[in-house]
Amino acid sequence: MQRQEIIKSIHGVLVLYRPSPTNVLGNIKTYIDFINHLTIVDNTEPEFNHHQQLFNSLDNCSYLNNHENKGIATALNQGAHQAILKGASWLLTMDEDSAFLPDPSKIIQYIESQNCDHLGILSPFHSVKDKCLIPEQEVQKKLTVMTSGNFLNLKAFSDIGPFNEDYFIDNVDFEFCLRLKNKGYNVFAINSCVLEHNLGDITNHIIFSAEANVTNHSPIRRYYITRNRLHLSFTMFFIFPFYCMNNIYSLFKENIKILFFEENKLKKIYFSFLGLRDFILGKKGKLSD
Repeated sequence: MQRQEIIKSIHGVLVLYRPSPTNVLGNIKTYIDFINHLTIVDNTEPEFNHHQQLFNSLDNCSYLNNHENKGIATALNQGAHQAILKGASWLLTMDEDSAFLPDPSKIIQYIESQNCDHLGILSPFHSVKDKCLIPEQEVQKKLTVMTSGNFLNLKAFSDIGPFNEDYFIDNVDFEFCLRLKNKGYNVFAINSCVLEHNLGDITNHIIFSAEANVTNHSPIRRYYITRNRLHLSFTMFFIFPFYCMNNIYSLFKENIKILFFEENKLKKIYFSFLGLRDFILGKKGKLSD
């Protein structure tokens, strides 16, 4: 398949939540020429949303305003369904704070050269802040990858079902990847394609001569991280036991690092306990006020 035919088969979805419009427009420019159409899904509440006209003016884009925060999973599903209706084969999933360095052409080349029947996701290498140790292996099989910058095979999406809207945010991407793998689809990282991605407000600390990376997520994010990670680990435990055990161990370590290094630590630990409580009670979806 020729390059232009592939690009015509690729649509994108960009999820917004209280964005900085100038930064978002700059990020869009790094990939807009490599997709046929971009659906911008805005989860920003009306009182914070003052930029609809700016995004309406973009070529080759459509703007969908949810008028409330419906979560990352719902927004991704909206973008995927729009792409399928328009006849797309691939969906580029983007966060507002991500940009390709310089563009996603390496992934496009990989799609050109492969039989894509068993490809679920092609992901770039995620460069988080100044941590950018790109592996020598150009193509790397992965179990899970973060959402932003992924090229999702819409045939696989239709096969395994949509992103899990019960999660709202956090672990939506990892849960989807595990379902892909369980259905026989491959997830690959194309490490020669680099995405600059902001993951929380990462700070680095030294404890007992070892470096500790701390994400400094908000209390509400700690709630979703705890609840959804526990749900994912217990749901998938007998299919991916080592991943799930490591997932729970990582959750424990992150709360220890909150106590040592993060601000507002008591509130964050409290929200982590709320996440544990709601996991036990089986509560899902958006946390009520």
